[in-house]
Amino acid sequence: MKRTSKLLNCLIIGSLLMLGSKAMAQQTSGETRETWSPSVSTIQYDSLGNPYAYWDNVNNWSDGILPTELDTNGDAYAGTYVSACFSDGTPIVPAYVTNNQDAGHIYCGFGGQGEIVVTNESGLPGGVQLKAGFHDGGDWTGIGFVAGPGYLLVEPGCNFSCGNHLWIGQGSTTDVGTIIVNGGTLNVPNGQFGLGWNGSAGQSTNYCWVTNGAHLYLQQWQTQTLGGPGVDRAIGIMDIGVGSSVVASNNLTTETFSNTITLNPSVNDWNFVQTNHQILGYEGTGTVKASYNPGNNTTTIISVPAVGPQTPEFGNGPTDVVATVGGSASFTAVVTNVAVNYQWQLNGANVSNGNGVSGATASTITIANVTAAETGIYICTATNSTATQYANASTPASLSTEAFNLFPVIAINGINGDTYVTEYTTSLSGTPTWTPFATNTLGAGTQYVIDLSSPLSMAKYYQVVQTTP
Repeated sequence: MKRTSKLLNCLIIGSLLMLGSKAMAQQTSGETRETWSPSVSTIQYDSLGNPYAYWDNVNNWSDGILPTELDTNGDAYAGTYVSACFSDGTPIVPAYVTNNQDAGHIYCGFGGQGEIVVTNESGLPGGVQLKAGFHDGGDWTGIGFVAGPGYLLVEPGCNFSCGNHLWIGQGSTTDVGTIIVNGGTLNVPNGQFGLGWNGSAGQSTNYCWVTNGAHLYLQQWQTQTLGGPGVDRAIGIMDIGVGSSVVASNNLTTETFSNTITLNPSVNDWNFVQTNHQILGYEGTGTVKASYNPGNNTTTIISVPAVGPQTPEFGNGPTDVVATVGGSASFTAVVTNVAVNYQWQLNGANVSNGNGVSGATASTITIANVTAAETGIYICTATNSTATQYANASTPASLSTEAFNLFPVIAINGINGDTYVTEYTTSLSGTPTWTPFATNTLGAGTQYVIDLSSPLSMAKYYQVVQTTP
């Protein structure tokens, strides 16, 4: 078992959990609910005495059925689907997800408290993935919503993906939502990320930590992504830690981001919530940086720690690059004060050498054959080679291509590891004939596909079809 995660779990939950309210949500047609209700015989305890039970044990669910989508009509994502419902329980028993799971709908805090921990304790190749809300039409996920408290921990190598909105927390001070992405990945590719979005009565404070090399991918950023601020508004606090990033696509430029959020608060105190210091780096001691890439319309948000004698300090670069499709591009970022190990990242994920890329672990990275897959935000991370606890990140820089002005670009906001086929048609009249032209298995973040056969004024319509799972 993961001692660090359980200790973090204990510290956070011990300070936040209170008896939840009894607010309920309307049940969707075709939905059944399984309530998390582990018995004495299935509850286990770690060395610190903290209880837990396993998600994939049917005996931990009310009707002995795992909350997985049921295909009762012979069609994919059709018929009845099963929701995972977490409500009052004594003692509070976290649900440990240790293999891939696909729930129709998750209410983590539905009339009471709930905890979910996505952990790769079994060493599953490729990590563990929990998906929610990918049934027909998609459905929202709630952590501490519609009632709380609710808690989600995503550990290293693990992925939590939502088919629609992710609501964290509600309005009441007891309906608190907390998310810790500790080295894992959180995807919200098809809806809103609302950290306190729905609060309207009282003022709850809801938290999201993105740390230890973690990544949060959002389809978009709105004024209520972090809730209020204001009287009688729920509030969201986001803290970005070491080696981590938040990537938003579709509508968030650096300017609109800066106008929405107060960056770089000078206080290191949770009381900052009253003064709109809602996004932090290193709990307020670091600096938050945002960089917008107009080529693929993504904004990457990172934080860097305060620079001390052992902390790598970048003396220059990198700078934005506009390249041609098939051409070359390079970025340079040099640390001037200590010996370091470099690692370049693209849209928050580590870059590897090969396929025309060289220098992924050097001060200069070169992309010899630029395609849509190589466009985005590049960041150079540097770790002190003799005192590895000290690290820093460069200023973000964007790589875009001139082809974005000439050819259609299709952005696929999907699920890490799933495969998608991009298709086109020249007319939507009658029954359209769709022609596939690209197949992509997604990594972390947004995938971009350029249709090089459609320059300038040629009219086409596009759709993206998921072929897995």
